[in-house]
Amino acid sequence: MRGPARQSRLALGILLCLLGTRTAAAAPCEAQPFRALRYDEDYSSFDDPACRARPLDTMKYLGLGGKGASYFSWGADLRERYEYVSSVDFGRAAADDNGYVLQRALLHANLRLFGRVRAFAELQSGLYFNHDAAPRSTDKDELDLHQAFLDLTLGSHDSVTLRAGRQELAFGSSRLVSVRDKTNLRRSFDGARLIAQSGGWQMNAFALAPVINEDGVFDNRRAREHWFWGSYSAGALAAGLGIDVYYLGLHEPESVFNQGAARELRHSWGARLWGKPGAFDYDFELVYQWGSFGDANIRAYMLASNTGYTFHDLPAEPRFGLKVNAASGDEDANDPDLQTFNPLFPRGTYYGEASLVGSQNLVDVHPALDLSFGDSVLAVFDWDIFWRHSSGDGLYRSSTLPQISHAATRQRFVGSQAAVTLQWQATRHLSLTGAYVHFFAGRFLRESAAEDVDYATAWLALKL
Repeated sequence: MRGPARQSRLALGILLCLLGTRTAAAAPCEAQPFRALRYDEDYSSFDDPACRARPLDTMKYLGLGGKGASYFSWGADLRERYEYVSSVDFGRAAADDNGYVLQRALLHANLRLFGRVRAFAELQSGLYFNHDAAPRSTDKDELDLHQAFLDLTLGSHDSVTLRAGRQELAFGSSRLVSVRDKTNLRRSFDGARLIAQSGGWQMNAFALAPVINEDGVFDNRRAREHWFWGSYSAGALAAGLGIDVYYLGLHEPESVFNQGAARELRHSWGARLWGKPGAFDYDFELVYQWGSFGDANIRAYMLASNTGYTFHDLPAEPRFGLKVNAASGDEDANDPDLQTFNPLFPRGTYYGEASLVGSQNLVDVHPALDLSFGDSVLAVFDWDIFWRHSSGDGLYRSSTLPQISHAATRQRFVGSQAAVTLQWQATRHLSLTGAYVHFFAGRFLRESAAEDVDYATAWLALKL
């Protein structure tokens, strides 16, 4: 235990020294924002020496000529996270009273040549400390090649790009396709993707396979016979009105639902409307799924909404928000046809930081209040209320696997979850976040021999 902990403290100390003070002298160029997908960052403006006046900017960029058309850049992420869960699996598994510590480190390199070719590679290390139980599949991977792809620009002004290799993927609201950032290990895929941009629209076509995280060194591998393909397009229809339309295909050699396990071939058609006209914001999404589960048919759906209103003239600029979601569940476990919605590759914290339940067979109503204190502090207070969509289906984990069978009870009310989250963006590079969640078990959980859950987490994140 002492070795990994000492390495963690040493890495943290080195990065803190590199970050320097909280603020730096004003620079003539705007800071390049850090992106959720680090390969989306563009440092071509750093070819102008005046744009590299901030700490670390000179270290991050090496110009290779062509006024930013050719350059080398790099970046890194380090996150130290503590988590505590009072009742693992709603009290149905042994808990560790001391909690556990998760560490994630990412280091990437980016080489652009002639404005037409780009090579990107990223290493990921996820470590897991102070826990008597075995790590989850998303907790530990000592060191691996997380991303390694080649981009070839085929059209003018980056209008068409072919990307081949190992890569992260995220679309829209990340309800169905996400990098899974809040878990210790982010998700990646192997394959090819075609990206086209025109008139404010981005269109994607892809054929990929998910990467399986192993816990050793350079041992991750493509999941055999697992395929993910489709197209995703997004753009603006008018001011304050955006739309996403997509088709997603999935083949799994064996999928597990409350009903059982079988080969799954699933097709998903979806559309999303979103925008932020003035103080109002909205995000509506509809997905319909069909296909086959073994020799039976699949028919499933999801409806999701996230609306809010921000009072910009009031102190702390409160935003009152409401999410309402419904994802179908199986109607009868004895009928071979399957109606359970498959969330595909969702973010790990679909319903809050605690990640206690998945989105299958679930209806939830989720009011929230966001308070912003300046540009650096955000407080979120929310309450999420859950019901099973179908009493013929069970409760699922955020990993999409079944958690509690339908057989114990016909009750639909799962429970409610109260949470508070505080985030402080101390500097451009450094943030600190903490959250507390209490899940109040409802009649379905109580009659399934489950109990309330307390969850607490705090993490420090550094970005370079």
